Amino acid sequence: MVEAEIKEKPSQLELKIIKQIEFYFGDHNLPRDRFLQEKIVENNGWIPLSVLMTFNRLKSLATESDVIVAALKKSTNNVTEVSEDGQSIRRSTTNPIQVITEDKRVDMKSRTVYVKGFPSEAALEEIEEFLLKFGPTNYIRMRRYKDRNFKGSIFVEFCKQEDATKLVDGENISFQESKLERLYQKDYYEKKRKERAETKLAKRLAASEHQKDSDNEDEEDNDKDGNEQVPEYENGCIMYFKDVGEQTSREDLKEMFGEFENIGFVDFSRNDTEGYIRFTEGDGATRAIEKVKEKNDGKIVIRGVESTVKVLSGEEEKQYWIKYTADKVKMKEKRRKRKGGNPRKDNNKRRFGKGGKRGRPNDDSDDDNEEPPSKQDKTE
Repeated sequence: MVEAEIKEKPSQLELKIIKQIEFYFGDHNLPRDRFLQEKIVENNGWIPLSVLMTFNRLKSLATESDVIVAALKKSTNNVTEVSEDGQSIRRSTTNPIQVITEDKRVDMKSRTVYVKGFPSEAALEEIEEFLLKFGPTNYIRMRRYKDRNFKGSIFVEFCKQEDATKLVDGENISFQESKLERLYQKDYYEKKRKERAETKLAKRLAASEHQKDSDNEDEEDNDKDGNEQVPEYENGCIMYFKDVGEQTSREDLKEMFGEFENIGFVDFSRNDTEGYIRFTEGDGATRAIEKVKEKNDGKIVIRGVESTVKVLSGEEEKQYWIKYTADKVKMKEKRRKRKGGNPRKDNNKRRFGKGGKRGRPNDDSDDDNEEPPSKQDKTE
């Protein structure tokens, strides 16, 4: 009787519920999801269904826990287990999370493909169905602009290497009459590295020519030109906030938002009324805000005060990075000037440890990574 229930074929809705829950508990997402990891610790390995049902995508599929439990009992993938009272879920104890070794990471990258050319209005379900003809997938990451609109490109990790190869090496592959660009993930990042290097070289050459042409201009104009250079940056990293509670500290902000996303720097001092948080990953600010709101009934409350937050975009974001880069240049120049003077004397200080400071990690060391992390946006 039990065996028959397990093998009963799930409905289309139940298949979607199974896929969503098993994504949350899958090898790709669970090790990277700090929120779920904390809930697992709090509940002895289990996660209450009441917590999972606050997630927007699952909430759009089912609003009753009985429906979710019934669907999971029809899954044959051995990813999750349901508690006896039907109120909690955990990763299957007979199928634990795989340890991500360096070899495993290389293998995952070899099965991950960058695909560009989807219409901006394409839905995740349509893309999933399209990709099924090449083979089953572990995850699909829809790349989005800071306003959450779809960029038309994705990263997809296939279960098998040969399925990724079918997509990359196939001829004339299109989606709804739109021809698709396809590259292995490593080739995509190599292409982007070369493009960045060429852009930087072009900027250096242009700056050199500009310097020759502006030798007779006054120093103020030169400074202005230097500060207005636009650096390269990932969109959606900067969160602006205001109206915080009294005695709010950097630690308060790191504790609240750092629970969900890695923070590079908090530009804020105690008794300020506004500030910025710089996250280390593209769209990190957007994801952090969404997670905090999900946890606090749609509100951002800092030190007892409902605060206003927003993700910088467009011209605001551009001007932030221009100022950040200019400040960084000025700081380096100050350090260089402080190191001036008698070289032998400075060398002695470094040599014998008197009068100098040990190097400290730079809080601003959040330059573009070779590649973004594989953490899934909430598109699955």
